[in-house]
Amino acid sequence: SAGFGRKTGFCLPERAGQIPSMEAKKRLYGESWTVYDTCLVSIGQGIILLTPLQAAVYVSAIANGGSVMRPYLLQEVRDTNGNVLYTKEAPEVVSELKVKKENLEIVREGMYLVVNGEKGTAKKAINDRMTISAKTGTAEIGPKNDRKTNTWLIGFGTHNNRTYGFALIVQEGVSGGSTCAPMIRQFFQTWLDAPDVKEEELKQEAVQ
Repeated sequence: SAGFGRKTGFCLPERAGQIPSMEAKKRLYGESWTVYDTCLVSIGQGIILLTPLQAAVYVSAIANGGSVMRPYLLQEVRDTNGNVLYTKEAPEVVSELKVKKENLEIVREGMYLVVNGEKGTAKKAINDRMTISAKTGTAEIGPKNDRKTNTWLIGFGTHNNRTYGFALIVQEGVSGGSTCAPMIRQFFQTWLDAPDVKEEELKQEAVQ
């Protein structure tokens, strides 16, 4: 229901990824599933593959209350005369997360603390544009004698009544908190609009 192991339905080429299973392990490695594999899956590790887009769709579902949406690029297209040539229909819900609302709220609270808590691992994502909730991750890749790490940060935040979901991956980074979090901070600091100057001027004139 979270969208892993299947394509998101995006308009550009994408991959379905992979969900850990007995069949997948047998096909990839010619080995049988073990208790160790079950332990790995229980903590989000093992032979799982997902794209950054899948991760962004998933974390957006956490943010919006459980609806897994189909991502799209264009909302509207107009010609030079302002005539509407194309308008995106209502956003499409692909599936729902199979989780109780109260449990989803616990997850969101935990993600808030990852950034804003005293011992949060992604405190470097804090910015003055919006409050971010997130989860760091480190994916091990390569052979055991030459192991590298791909670092992740997924999360969401609300600015001017719009909620944004994001997923960032940096290949061969140090950690999600030290590598990705500062990039997310810089992105939202520079991308989101500063307070409207005209609006502030009108407020000051009203006071005078």
